[in-house]
Amino acid sequence: MTLFSAVSILCISKKTMLVYSAFTGILLFSMLCVIVALYDPCNGRSIRDSLCELYEDGMVSGRLCYSLCKERVPVLSNCLKQQPNLKEFLWGRNLLVKVNMAPDNTNVLDTVLLEPWEGIKQDQFTRMIDKYLKEQLGPGDYTTTLHKILNFGDFNSNGLLTYGEARSLWSLLQHREFLLLLLFQDNDTFPRINGTCGSIYAVEHVANNKLFNMKSNSWLSIFLSDAYHWQFPVWKKRAKMSIGMIEFMMDIFEKNGVNYYMCNILPTSFGYTPRYDIKIIDILSVVSKHHLKTEMSNRSCYTDDDCTFSHNCKTQCNQELRKCSSDLVVPNLKILCDLLMDYLMYGAPNHITVDLERLLHQCQSLDNRQFSAEMDHAVLLNDLQLFIWSQIKYG
Repeated sequence: MTLFSAVSILCISKKTMLVYSAFTGILLFSMLCVIVALYDPCNGRSIRDSLCELYEDGMVSGRLCYSLCKERVPVLSNCLKQQPNLKEFLWGRNLLVKVNMAPDNTNVLDTVLLEPWEGIKQDQFTRMIDKYLKEQLGPGDYTTTLHKILNFGDFNSNGLLTYGEARSLWSLLQHREFLLLLLFQDNDTFPRINGTCGSIYAVEHVANNKLFNMKSNSWLSIFLSDAYHWQFPVWKKRAKMSIGMIEFMMDIFEKNGVNYYMCNILPTSFGYTPRYDIKIIDILSVVSKHHLKTEMSNRSCYTDDDCTFSHNCKTQCNQELRKCSSDLVVPNLKILCDLLMDYLMYGAPNHITVDLERLLHQCQSLDNRQFSAEMDHAVLLNDLQLFIWSQIKYG
């Protein structure tokens, strides 16, 4: 074999190896793409198929159904989180789709389990919802609320509820989070509902899903316990969000004749938009006074520790009856002011620190056991709101 022949064979071998390597790389990349495309940890395709079958049969309805089933928009492709009875999908950048599953089967939609009541009259259905609202929120006149709920459930806006619309609306109302979202849709602090189909619903996604993280990732947190302060937005942005939280407390204090409490007031309970508008993240921590009373009045106790409903909702133990009371020991506003003392005083303009701290200290000294507690709360909320607003309205 000549030297030229050997070199030629070597060159051909190198070319063959390059072609083979390129082909192998393309094949592996293609396989990886297929695996990624087929990866479906939350069973989104199965959920869509099950829901669309119900939609085709007229068993469910909703403004999201057409996009999901007819246009095949990939609403359920990006799995964000899954819990035993709830799966969450991120749709685009701005919508969070929540899918409620059956209590004892994480692969079956809870809508499937609803009893068939085809032929029910609209006035009967209205009475069903009225009864349900009284069970959840307490006795009262829910005429306005009923009108709002029925209007929402009329997805095709023809003034009448079809079987699929009624069934879908009823399944949605069984979830306390959705009920709260619907009741407070005119409150900007609550995420907006952006469509439903059966018992699944899309809500506004809040990317900044906490006020701040006390466990700062900075290496400085090893030496400085308050290093998390450095992640705070500028003071005027925090002041705007603080007003949002105060207004939220004012709004939930009484809504359509129903009193509510916020039972987890933490940095992780609130988020905010790119425009620094406050949004509630922990929606389920909003509890009606009736719900709290029902839960606590039936609870036996030996000490006050036995009367803890949640992080911020605690009542007292009646030692004679060995039963929990239904009245909060610590008012919601006091707990919010504990949070604002940390969040708002840091970096506050020098000329307002004395007055701001005085107002926050007054707020922190609130006590539900005082005779004038309700009046004190209302006055302080108003004073705080006006004072903070006066500092930023021209900014």
